[in-house]
Amino acid sequence: MSNTRGKLEEAKYFLEQMQVYVEDRKKFAFNLSAFLSAARSITFVMQSEFKSSPGFDDWYKDKQKEMNNDGDFGFFNHLRVATIHKKPVVPHKKTEIGISETIAVSESITIRVIDKEGNVVSEQTLESEPKENKPSQETKVTVKHSWYFEERPNDDLLELCNKYIQKIEKLVEECEKQFHKG
Repeated sequence: MSNTRGKLEEAKYFLEQMQVYVEDRKKFAFNLSAFLSAARSITFVMQSEFKSSPGFDDWYKDKQKEMNNDGDFGFFNHLRVATIHKKPVVPHKKTEIGISETIAVSESITIRVIDKEGNVVSEQTLESEPKENKPSQETKVTVKHSWYFEERPNDDLLELCNKYIQKIEKLVEECEKQFHKG
């Protein structure tokens, strides 16, 4: 395994830990910080490991241009700089609670015959069978925790991290295919 691949696996490990600790603010934030650091260092390790490979410098310059034009790379680099050099990145948590319950519904109609003086001559009530014949189920409560970055409130944090790491993994695979010795 290349050193670059090892650093990629490290970043993926911290991303997995974020998913495990999605309900724990402190552990989630610690693993996010470690993920940002490890993910960003992948390309530094790549440059160090493959710089002596023929053709790497030109290939990497092209890849740097692509990364500079990709908003996700810039966004995550900004986060990494902030968390390493300025202050911890503080993700925001969103909790969705759903409550569902099964109920039985029935209908009834009352027919009244009234004479001209307003007296009820006859009355009949017709009732339908309940549309749900199953016994009522217990109330079901679901809780879903998700996270987002202040700068990107409409994007799920874990989805962004997964998308970012997939882009880096594609870069690593391409690099290893072209330049890995052995």
